[in-house]
Amino acid sequence: MEGIMKTIILYKTQWGTTKQYAEWIHEAVAGTEIGNLDEYGADTLHDYGMVVVGSRTYMGRIAAKNWLEENWHGLKGKKVYLFAVGLVPANSEQGKQSYEMIAEEVRNGLAGYVKIPGKVDVDKLNFWQKMIAKSTQASAPAEVDKSDIQPIVDFIRGIER
Repeated sequence: MEGIMKTIILYKTQWGTTKQYAEWIHEAVAGTEIGNLDEYGADTLHDYGMVVVGSRTYMGRIAAKNWLEENWHGLKGKKVYLFAVGLVPANSEQGKQSYEMIAEEVRNGLAGYVKIPGKVDVDKLNFWQKMIAKSTQASAPAEVDKSDIQPIVDFIRGIER
């Protein structure tokens, strides 16, 4: 494994979609590690050259935004790749705004970024969440597609060469 950058895939999820993507990436790229973002900070990531952060997007906000900004001092020298999961397409105005809410220093320092489709399990939503979800429900897939991780897998493999 000499020459391979030690990589960890961290995820922040609420209903499991981001975790599912993270697990698929972990399975696709041998030698990676995986963990819940809430259990890590810059001080626990010294051994990793690459940190892949997967985050749910909710109410127009990438949930890992604060974590990235608070830990950026310890992540700067690493390859940090962010993937956001949500219903709103990345090229939409709201999709662009959610990314632009992340501090410019962090955005400029990311090694890569992609927004991939999420899904909504309406049975897990409370009343207010159901009301909000109705406006975007038409674009929500019933299931997520494993092929959506390919750009992330390709990026990690490219770094490891």
